[in-house]
This record gives sequence, structure tokens and C-alpha cells, in this order.
Amino acid sequence: MKKNTTKRALLLSTLSLLLCVSMLVGTTFAWFTDSVTSANNIIQTGNLDVELYYQTEGQTDWTKVTESTNVFMEDARWEPGHTEVIKLKIVNEGSLALKYQLGVSVAEETGSVNAYGDDFMLSDHIKYGIIDGEHSYNREDAIAAVEEDAISLNTVYNGQATKLLPKAEGDYEDIVTMVVYMPTTVGNEANHAPDAAAPTIHLGIAVIAMQASFEQDSFDELYDDLAVYEDGAYRVMSDSITKQAAADTKVVIENDNGTFVVTAWVGNGGEVKATIVSAPGKIEDNKAVLSYDIDVTGQVAGSEVAVELYIGKTLMDVQLYHEGVAMSPADYSYDPVSGFVTLKTTSFSVYEVTFTLSDHVITGFDTIVKGEDANHVLGGDIVTDNIVHFGPGTTVRLDLNGKNVIAENKGQYSFGAQNGAVLHMTGNGTVNAGKGFMANKGNAQIIIDGGTYTFTNTGTLNGIKHHSLAQNNSVIVINGGTFISNVNDACLFFATSNGRVEINGGFFENTADKTPDLLSMGTNKSNTNRIVLKGGTFVNWDPLTDRMCYTGEWPAEGEAAFGGPWMLIPGGYTVISETQSNGDTWYSVVPVPAN
Repeated sequence: MKKNTTKRALLLSTLSLLLCVSMLVGTTFAWFTDSVTSANNIIQTGNLDVELYYQTEGQTDWTKVTESTNVFMEDARWEPGHTEVIKLKIVNEGSLALKYQLGVSVAEETGSVNAYGDDFMLSDHIKYGIIDGEHSYNREDAIAAVEEDAISLNTVYNGQATKLLPKAEGDYEDIVTMVVYMPTTVGNEANHAPDAAAPTIHLGIAVIAMQASFEQDSFDELYDDLAVYEDGAYRVMSDSITKQAAADTKVVIENDNGTFVVTAWVGNGGEVKATIVSAPGKIEDNKAVLSYDIDVTGQVAGSEVAVELYIGKTLMDVQLYHEGVAMSPADYSYDPVSGFVTLKTTSFSVYEVTFTLSDHVITGFDTIVKGEDANHVLGGDIVTDNIVHFGPGTTVRLDLNGKNVIAENKGQYSFGAQNGAVLHMTGNGTVNAGKGFMANKGNAQIIIDGGTYTFTNTGTLNGIKHHSLAQNNSVIVINGGTFISNVNDACLFFATSNGRVEINGGFFENTADKTPDLLSMGTNKSNTNRIVLKGGTFVNWDPLTDRMCYTGEWPAEGEAAFGGPWMLIPGGYTVISETQSNGDTWYSVVPVPAN
């Protein structure tokens, strides 16, 4: 959360609505979905077309919401009794029936300290409600109209699930009146101390819509009844749940919709309280970012608390951060089938989750459609007895997602790309295989960003034993990961017939015989084969001086390792070494230090 040090009154806040429509092609949603949202929410869109209009008190015309729309009063002072009334019109502009939900969320907020010395957030003291139809109120009547059913910010108003028919078929628009207010019962607990910075808050309004029962298939119009709101990773929530039990009792605390579950041991106070406040999602560098402020109190001091949090199904590249620091995959797990991330911790504050969307959750490699571009995420451990092969011309991303892949057929490569195909491996899972990767023909590419790969068998070409092969104008690019050979006299990667291996990071070792010949090239030095090192750490193998497995003409005595046409290390890079406690030496390729 951004800090605003400008001292103001209780709150100086502008509530802006943002209308944005994005097409996400190839998602796995079984029903069409569409969303209108505000304040940097992530947008979930299918083939529906929903629009949002607003009208304030005294206006007679409806205004379409755009990126620059200011719906509520600018420079409003949020204090007890302050009330904003806004009329909203939701319009189905498409050809499919839809149903929608409304919600008010906190896009950004900074807290403060009140006169009692207690920390507080304005979001804890602002309520809202929705009334069907178009209404005009004075302040007292507006609050009275929603007070009984008013709910907290960051909570979807589940009472609103109205069906709108296609524009050509009937009732295609709905008008509601939204009241956002601070109750008059709020006192100095939400008033900042004179020497404390004023709290700030920015709110957003979201319309989450999806296809509703209306269109027919060969049987009836009820096939849409199974649809649920795919707000998934775009969910915002604000919940605080307390559970009482005897000390040293394990309790499970769960919110009403089961998206936030805490398991903890009760402390001497006899109750545990779990609180979560999430901000609307945003997109940074093509990754979605979700933020959750989680707090658990009352548990046994220093005890480990388990948290299960729903972030959305079928996500890839899920990374969890705590207080801005990336957590180790050993400290949390994500299940793309259930959509939950699970962690255990003894401290609480802000957690962030980043991810990208996938097309398929893979529970067996036979489910991969190998002739299509797609993003896949492993939903569990997999045993395979055949090569996972991609081509021709397809681009595929495969997130190992912390899972294990066991290749039972040790006599073949586990993953292959050929004839222009691109296979991009991500995630922090493990692969136990005989042979590893083969990139072959037509500028095929295999890109590896992470994971641990252990190889127990080799291919043999031109007398060279190797685990992975790049040949016939194809390339293997390694940006990260761990690569282990368990075979004597074997090389991890082999480039031949104009093949190329590029290593920008990763860890490389032969545990069978500690051989220094970790990389290999075929034919002779005048060929365009390349193994280019701009990173990576190699156990007991110095790329500046040690030989590779090589079947052709070696450079003349004294010819620099990074000076010949078969270049190993380009200019601007060098090697540093570090001796380990077990006697091994790790050689790392690094940029030459600047003068």
C-alpha cells in the first residue's frame, strides 16, 4: 500500500470508477463471463457485453462509466454520518442472458493512529447497501434504507444476482441505488490523533457478470444452471471471524463462503480471531497481483498457524510474497484444481500472490492437446511412459507447480519440441527421467526457467553420452533450475548439427563420477554449434579451463575458451569459484565487474 503523508482531515478521498473490457482468449471457463470493474480490479471477460452507467442526486441523464469518471464527490471528508448516494444502471448490451453481482472494494488504503493510541483503518468503519430501483433520499432516509442489511467493504453484495435478458429479448437493464456511508455511531476510534497522518482510502465498485439460463441446447434451457461466478482470482473479501474454545485446543476458523480457512491452537485467552482484507487485483508486467492483509490473534504464542486461501483455479506461475519477500516453494503450495494456496506461518501481515492464467490443468500428459498453442499447469504428480512431445509450430508453456514427474521409460527423452515448436518449462517441480530434452529441426526451442531434473540414462551420438540434445538448427535455453546427471562419463547437454545451448542460470552437477565434462558439442569447431554461457553454477567444472565432451577438432593449444568460433563464454563474462565444505568447487559464470 502506498503511503500518503499529506495531513488532511479524517479523509480526503476520491472514488473513481474504471470501466475496462479485456479479452482473455483460450481460458478454461465453461460459461461465458464478463465483468465491469473499478479501481484497478483485474478484468474477467468472455463473450458477454455488459455496460455500467451512473447518475448522482439532482441529475436526470445517465452517464456511461469510463476510465476518467468520478462517480462520488471529490475531496469528500469521510466522517460519522457522511453519506454518498449513487444510482447505477447495469445494461446487457450483448446477445446472451446474464446474471450479475455488485460489490464495493478497497483499492488502496493507509491506516492511522487514533487519539487512544490504537491503529485503525477507515475501511473498518464504512458500510454500504444496495436497494433495487431508482430512489432519492435525504441523508437520514438513505442510511435507514440500507442500515439493516448493510455490509462491509470488500464484500460482494450477494443479494444482488439479477438476471438480464439479451437486449432483443426483454428486460435487458437494471437500476439500483447504492448508499455508502459512515455510521453516526462511529466515534474517535476512527479519528486520527493530532500528531498522526490522516488515513486515506480509495474505493472501487465492481460488476461481476456471467451467462444465465436462457439460451437452449438440444434438451432445454437449463444447462447454464450449473454455472457459478468465475470471480476466482479476482475475488475481493473482507472477513473477521472469532472462535472460542478452551486453551490448547485446535480450532478451524472458516468464513461463510469457504474461501478463507485458518487452523490454529487456542491460547490462554480462550479465543482466536482471524481477519483478512484483500485489495482488488492489478496487472504488472503481464502478471496478475493480488494483495491480502492477513492477521490471526489469540493463538498459542509462537505456534504455527495454517492458512488456506482461495485465489482462483487453473493459475500458472503462482508465487507468494510475505512483506514483499518471495517465499520459498517449500513454504507454501498451490492447487490449481481447488484454487487454494496453503501456507503455514507464525507471523502475519500483508501477503501478495502473483500468477498468470492457464488453459488446462494437467493430471496426465495424455490430456495435453499437442497440436495447439496452450498454457498448462500440473494439478498433481504424474507418471508417464511416453515422451511429452510438442510440434510442429506450437507454443506451449508448462508450469510444474511444485509437482513431481516420473518418466518410467528411461530409454527416451522426456520432453521434446521439433519443427518450430516452442516448449517453455516453468515452476519448481521435479522431473526424474532417463533422458531429458530434445529440441530438433526448424528452429525448435525448449526454454527452462526452473525445476529440478535428475537424469539416469543417456543417448549416444557420435560417441558422446548425453542427457539432452539440441540439433538441426534448434536451441535449448536454460534460465534457471537444477540439472543432475547420475551417469558416469555423461554430459548434461549436447549441441550438434547447428544446434545451440544457451545457459543464463541454473545449477549443474554430475553426481556419479564428478566428471568435469558437463557440456558437449559435436562435429568440429568450424561448425555453427554453440554452447554459450552467460550464467550458471557448475560443480567441479571450470568453463574457462576444463574440456567439454567433444567429437571433432579441438582448438589448438592455448586457444582461449571464449575466443574461438565455438564460443563458450562471450566477452563481458568471467568465472568465479567457491570451495564448499565437502571439498567440491563451484564455478559460477558472472558478468565481469564494472571498473
